[in-house]
Amino acid sequence: MGPVAVAAFLAIEAVVAAFIAVVWVDEAVPSLREWALFAALTAAAFVHWVATRPAEERRRHGHRNTEHVSHTSVWILVAAVTLPVPLFLALIAALRWQVYLIARKPPHRFAFTTVAIVGSALGAHLVARAFGVYQLTSGDIVLDRDFVVRAAIGVLLGAAIYFAVQSALIGVVRGMLTREWTPTGMFGGQSTNVEFVQTLAVALLVACTTVLTRGMLLPVAALAVVGWTRWRHRIDQLEAQLDQASADALHDPLTGLLNRRGFEPLAEAALARDLADRRHSAVLMLDLDHFKQWNTRLGHFGGDQVLVAVADALRDETRRGDLLARWGGEEIAIMLPSTEPREAMAVAERIRRAVAALETEVAKPAGGQPVRLGHGGLPPCTISIGVAVSPRDGDDVSVLQEVADDALDRAKRTGRNRVVVHEPDLDTSRVSVPTARAPQRPVVLGH
Repeated sequence: MGPVAVAAFLAIEAVVAAFIAVVWVDEAVPSLREWALFAALTAAAFVHWVATRPAEERRRHGHRNTEHVSHTSVWILVAAVTLPVPLFLALIAALRWQVYLIARKPPHRFAFTTVAIVGSALGAHLVARAFGVYQLTSGDIVLDRDFVVRAAIGVLLGAAIYFAVQSALIGVVRGMLTREWTPTGMFGGQSTNVEFVQTLAVALLVACTTVLTRGMLLPVAALAVVGWTRWRHRIDQLEAQLDQASADALHDPLTGLLNRRGFEPLAEAALARDLADRRHSAVLMLDLDHFKQWNTRLGHFGGDQVLVAVADALRDETRRGDLLARWGGEEIAIMLPSTEPREAMAVAERIRRAVAALETEVAKPAGGQPVRLGHGGLPPCTISIGVAVSPRDGDDVSVLQEVADDALDRAKRTGRNRVVVHEPDLDTSRVSVPTARAPQRPVVLGH
């Protein structure tokens, strides 16, 4: 976290603390009726939290790297528009402590989020008080049509202030942290904001019910909110399962690389963009040398570990927008968009060196001492690579793969552990020969 973000954190927290002090001055000592409403809201919030906590914890785990909407906002908003400052702050403190136990957030980030919630609740409280909603707990208000209309407007505007203040405070700091000064970067995705609005809509219904019935129907409201939260959790779970199923359909389950179904349309689209912009694209076809012998020596379980290690090395040596796919067995295809021929050769050579330098420790499924690539009589893992570049070698992904596969075949025939780039004008290929050449005859592992 940079100094600017830290300063913003502290400044916002100081402003909210001063805001609390200013508002608190005008607050009277809570009456017995206000204490009774506080107890009823706390009980309703507690029932909601206990009934939904397991699902909420799973949901937070699924959202640990993305935005998350807490449904405790329902009770915080209701308390903010119906209770005095000391009591609704006490309710916020109790709820936030329960959330902290499963939050999976660094303490400073959780503390700032709590401060943002307090600030937005204070804004909603002041609006509701200005419209007379706060008079509910005085006991002498007449629930006539004028009061109902005025209270409904006050609750609606309070919810709007709650949404606006919290979004603004969190959005500005998020922009400072991520440097993404876009609506999505600052305020989250559409689905997150829709769920936040839905949460506040539920809070509006509970607040209006509380105002009109003086809190008598809070037990019923608590059960209704529990049902709504469980429904939202179920929707999230189904969406996560659908996303995972879609990802699984397009990715190799072992290495996490794309499969053919996932690779081909993305590669065709990248190639079409480069051809339209008159830029080069490169296709690499890679094959692990003597992989059948790896399986013979280490077993298929050990061979799988070697494949996973190679896939991780490829990710480390390629860019974010490059496309990597397990094409079949130990063969891998890579699409390098917007890549010049010389750059493609350099990337391929960097990949070859990274794989040859792997010292992955391979565990045996039956137990025993793990073995390390390149140590203890186990030779290093090597890879052969063929390279084709558009538009010189073709303007279709399948054609480029065929040319790259021919270059790969030449790499294997001329000694393996090398990079071959097809050179059509010379009717030959340019070969990158490693400093420490692999043996010309097949390697027999363990001998």
